[in-house]
Amino acid sequence: MPIEYEVEPGDCLSSVAFEHGFFPDAIWNHGSNTDLKESRKDPSVLMPGDKVIIPDKELSEVSRPTEQKHKFRKKSARVKLRIRVLKKGKPRKNEVYRLDIDGDIREGSTNDDGFITERLPANAEFGKLTVGEGAGRQVFALNFGYVDPLDTDDGVAGRLHNLGYSAARDLPGAIKKFQSDQGLQPTGAVDDTTRSKLKEAFGQ
Repeated sequence: MPIEYEVEPGDCLSSVAFEHGFFPDAIWNHGSNTDLKESRKDPSVLMPGDKVIIPDKELSEVSRPTEQKHKFRKKSARVKLRIRVLKKGKPRKNEVYRLDIDGDIREGSTNDDGFITERLPANAEFGKLTVGEGAGRQVFALNFGYVDPLDTDDGVAGRLHNLGYSAARDLPGAIKKFQSDQGLQPTGAVDDTTRSKLKEAFGQ
């Protein structure tokens, strides 16, 4: 029997699906979640209190000849992490990084635009990212799933904070600074153009 799950802080569709034994698309595209899909648009960004319907599992059968060996590959429940590392508004390009997710270490280099792309377990909650070496070394604590939708004040503030703006102390001031840096009129109010620029800069 389908169940109704209430989203909690730190949840995203991938983590909810993982905990219930589903792949995210099976829940996101299920007809019972049409209203949620239309309101949130992005399965990676849910709001605490949102209701997600967990459908019944359906048995999948595959026909194969008997008395033979057959290999079946289990799909990996992983999600893509994409982070852009900036310093004073400019990308940290081609710099070494070390990503620690619960003891699972990934190492590599940022690309020409300062981006890092990795595949993580769907239920990952915390991590630590170290970028650069020596005096230029920076360490970031990562909390996955804690950014609210962009159409909320908390969602705007969370993205600005992660981009290096002091949104916690002065949200209108942080919005003005971001707008100015993006070549927009610094009104301190979030309009569609500001949201679009913020989504572009943050990545979602």
